[in-house]
Amino acid sequence: MANPFAALGEDASKVIDPEQFERERERAGLLFDRFTAHIQPDALGYPERVGLWIETAARAGAAGSEIRWFADDHELEVFIGTVERCLNRQLQLCAWSGFELELLAIRPAKSTGYAPRWWNGKRPGFW
Repeated sequence: MANPFAALGEDASKVIDPEQFERERERAGLLFDRFTAHIQPDALGYPERVGLWIETAARAGAAGSEIRWFADDHELEVFIGTVERCLNRQLQLCAWSGFELELLAIRPAKSTGYAPRWWNGKRPGFW
C-alpha cells in the first residue's frame, strides 16, 4: 500500500506512525516513482518532444530521476489510457514500462479546464 492514510482514512493516523511507515517502506525497497509531463518546445513554442520526468522517491528526497521520452503518438496514447484506467479504478499506483508510478496527486485535466496554448481540440501530432 502506497498510502495507508488515504486508503484507511483519519483513523489510520491513530495507529500508524507516518515517519515509521515511510522508513520501513524505504528499508523494504518499496520506492515508487513520481512523474510530471515534460515537453520540449520548438522555436515557436509548439511541442517538439513529449515525455515524462520520472523521479524515484525516497524519504531523503529523490533517489534518482530521468526523462523518458515517448517514441511516438501511439506510445503516448497507450500511456494516457493506462493511467486513466488506473485512475478510474482509484488505484494509488500505476505500473508502466518498468515503473511503479504514484497517482496520489493526479487530477484529470478535464476537471481543471486547463488546455495548453498549443492544443486545438484535435489529436496532437507531436512527431
